[in-house]
Amino acid sequence: MATIFNKDGTLTHTPEVLNLQEELASRVNDHTNHLTSGYEELRTYRDDELKTSDWTQNSDSPLNSTTKTAWATYRTKLRDLPGDAKAPYWFEEADWPIAPGASGINPEALGFIKNNDDPLGIATTSWVGLTTNMVQKGTINVEIAGIGTDIIAIGNSTGLQVGDHLRNNNMKFPEEGSLIGIVSGITSVSVSLASTSPVEIGPSPNYFRSDKWYYAQDRPELTYAVSAGATTIASEGSINFTITLTNQGSEQLVRWETGGSLISSGSVEITPSGTTGVSTVAITAPSVTIPDTLSFNLLDQASGISTSVGVTTT
Repeated sequence: MATIFNKDGTLTHTPEVLNLQEELASRVNDHTNHLTSGYEELRTYRDDELKTSDWTQNSDSPLNSTTKTAWATYRTKLRDLPGDAKAPYWFEEADWPIAPGASGINPEALGFIKNNDDPLGIATTSWVGLTTNMVQKGTINVEIAGIGTDIIAIGNSTGLQVGDHLRNNNMKFPEEGSLIGIVSGITSVSVSLASTSPVEIGPSPNYFRSDKWYYAQDRPELTYAVSAGATTIASEGSINFTITLTNQGSEQLVRWETGGSLISSGSVEITPSGTTGVSTVAITAPSVTIPDTLSFNLLDQASGISTSVGVTTT
């Protein structure tokens, strides 16, 4: 059993995850390495482009002054790339320097352009948050002293610090064990606690200390919705069905089918604007003599029908 400290202060107990904090920290480290690799690739690209264009700035270059200046401007923009706020992966196409005489961006540079990025932030964040929490630092062994003495327990204070929280050991949820007290003083022979309600001291209390704590952030998920232009449609009439995708990071091919009084199917490729994509499909109802239902269904290959809407044909 693992416990996740959520950003809103609540606790979530999950099925057992070994070394959850280590896994989340590793995810942050992977993201940092991803960015580091991106900067290295960007600098390598820049350096290669500068080397191959060094000749343009030679005193005996065959270029005229206008073209030579254009190359100098291009080379300055190349040098500035790693320091740009959009480095390494989020340059707009319009921001990317294009060599004089070239018709477009060098194909080798397309990986640095924002069009290759997911607007939801998959490339811009590790999706792991960092906060502070009382983190278990260890366990002390305690021997219960005799009843009726002034000493209630004797334990080894090695590792303890003033401000640590002592909690009785709860094997299922250690961070929720009953609070014994907060360490207010430590000497070589005793530990004093800030006043607290009397509580029985178990044989192996845990001690907690404020420290950094990782938590998994919720990633936005792609969602589908469909709406009809009307609730009823006349026989052989036309109706529009609007497909809306939210949290959309790239072009998405959406399959649809109709059922009820009309059996048909098709697909539409939706390009997002920001993180929302919208497309409209026009359907012509079949000829009916009595009221019937025409349904429009979006299909998700992974889970089957995602969502649907129906209208009455009259």
